[in-house]
Amino acid sequence: MKTGSVPVHPHIIFHRPNAYIWQSGAGDNVYGVIGIPLQKETLDSFEYSILLSVINECALAMENAQNAMEKEKNAVLAKNEQMRADLLRAISHDLRTPLCSISGNADMLA
Repeated sequence: MKTGSVPVHPHIIFHRPNAYIWQSGAGDNVYGVIGIPLQKETLDSFEYSILLSVINECALAMENAQNAMEKEKNAVLAKNEQMRADLLRAISHDLRTPLCSISGNADMLA
């Protein structure tokens, strides 16, 4: 890439002489659009790579936050399922005890 050229990048969605517009995301997820106004015509390759690194780090941080929220949601769902299973076991035990007693007394009467 030569200095002063406009780099080709799949996430650039718009380029004018005084601004770059980037799609910020990781993988297939798009987290936002970033517009960078420029004071000169183009960025050199070093400036462009620094800017792209910062944008990619932001996208990575947003993806990590999304993963943390999903992990927390899944933990709550797992805890709810465990509580439901414990409740069903307790109710099942509480119902079986009197039924066994009734069944035993009915056998004695017959």
